[in-house]
Amino acid sequence: MSKTPAETARRTQVISLDAILARLDELRNYIAALQTQVNNLTQELTELQLALSSMRSLDEVKSDTDVLIALDRLGAVLVPGRISPSWKDRVLVNIGGNYYARVDRSVAEKIISRRIGSVQNVLRLRQQELNRAINEYNYLQQIVAAAIMRQQAQMRRAEEGGTGG
Repeated sequence: MSKTPAETARRTQVISLDAILARLDELRNYIAALQTQVNNLTQELTELQLALSSMRSLDEVKSDTDVLIALDRLGAVLVPGRISPSWKDRVLVNIGGNYYARVDRSVAEKIISRRIGSVQNVLRLRQQELNRAINEYNYLQQIVAAAIMRQQAQMRRAEEGGTGG
């Protein structure tokens, strides 16, 4: 007698514990890689927002002004510099592929703002992917924990049955 589609759908799928443990190991590595990507994207987003903020604050700087220029992200090393009048309203902006263009600050602001939006979208997608992977990992851990508890209960019952007679 053949089973109806509903009966077939209700059938429990059996997966070996080894397969679940292998999947947990894969997920652990995948989660670590996603966390690295999320951290890198978060750092890139922070850097872009800082660049946009710094560029906007150039309005407060007068032409032909002495400034200190950070040589690193932390500002641990600074060198003196001067913003010449010809650069007051223009900046060099990375347009991709390590190519830079000298543009008006308003154009640079649009380029950086678009890049911020793009990074935010990718970051959101990676965070969603990370959450799905973590949820699957937690679900599989619960399955393994339940299997271990069942096995331990069976072993206790077997011990009690063996010592009772």
